[in-house]
Amino acid sequence: MQLSKIFRYPWFLYSILVSCYGSLKTGFSLLQRGYRMDGKVIQSYAEISFLDCVTECLVTPRCKSVNYFKGANFCESNYKNKTTAKTRYMESAGWVYSEKEHWPKDLAGACSNSTCQISEKCRHKKYSEDKFFECVLSDCGIPDKKGIDFSKAKREDAIGIHRRIHASCSDGYSQSGSGRLICQSNGEWKYDIVCKEVNLPTFHDIIAKSSSPAPPNMPLEKTARRSLGFSETSTAKLGKETPQTQGSDLVGEVKDLKFLVDVFNDAAIRVLQSW
Repeated sequence: MQLSKIFRYPWFLYSILVSCYGSLKTGFSLLQRGYRMDGKVIQSYAEISFLDCVTECLVTPRCKSVNYFKGANFCESNYKNKTTAKTRYMESAGWVYSEKEHWPKDLAGACSNSTCQISEKCRHKKYSEDKFFECVLSDCGIPDKKGIDFSKAKREDAIGIHRRIHASCSDGYSQSGSGRLICQSNGEWKYDIVCKEVNLPTFHDIIAKSSSPAPPNMPLEKTARRSLGFSETSTAKLGKETPQTQGSDLVGEVKDLKFLVDVFNDAAIRVLQSW
C-alpha cells in the first residue's frame, strides 16, 4: 500500500533531484580541505550547514568565497578569493575553503536573479505576492582612507553590519583614537582613529629659517655652517689641524660641527636626488 503511494509522485521530482546532485558535484569536487581565506571576512554565521553557507555567499554580490569549519558548523563569507588575495590563502586544520563560482546560481532560489548592489545582500521575502526577494544592507564596504594601515587586522575582524576592524596609522603618521572602525547599521563606517601626517623639516627648510640668509652661490657646506650659527673663524678651522693648545672646548666644537655638516650634506643629497 505504501509503495503504491510513493509511486504516485511524478517522476520529474526524481529527475530534479538527480539534476541538482549533478550540479553540486563540481562544487564538492573542488573543495579545498585544510585551507581558508584569512582576514577578508564580510560576515560570519554560526550553526548553519555547508550548503547554507554557500547560499549566503551566492546571495551576497560582494562575496567571492567561503570558509567553513565543520566541527562547529561555522561559516565565513569572504570578499576575496585565493586568486585576488594569494598571500591571505593559507593552511588551517579543520577548515574547508570553497569559491562562489564553483556552485550553481540556482541554490540562491529567487535571489539568483536579484539586482542588489555591491554592499547589499538578497533576502527571500515570505508571504509576499508581488516580490519574492528584497535587498538589505550587507556591509560597509572596504575602508580606504589615507594614512590608515589595515595590515594588522585581527582574526575576528569583518566588514559586515555591526562588525568592526582594528587598524593603525601608516609610517609617517601620528595616531589618536582607539584604532577601531565600526560598521554601523546605515552602512557607514564609524572611525575611532585619526592619522595625521607628520611633516619633518627638510634641509632646505632649515636653511630658509636661518637668521642670517646665505649669499648667492655660497657652497652648500658653508651655508649649513652659517645656518647653525657658527662663525666664519670656527668653520675655517675645519680643514686644518687643531693644535692641542687651543683647548678641549674648540676640539669638541669642531667634532660636533663636522658631524652636523655630514648629516646636513647627506640630507641635501637626498633632497636633490628627489627633485
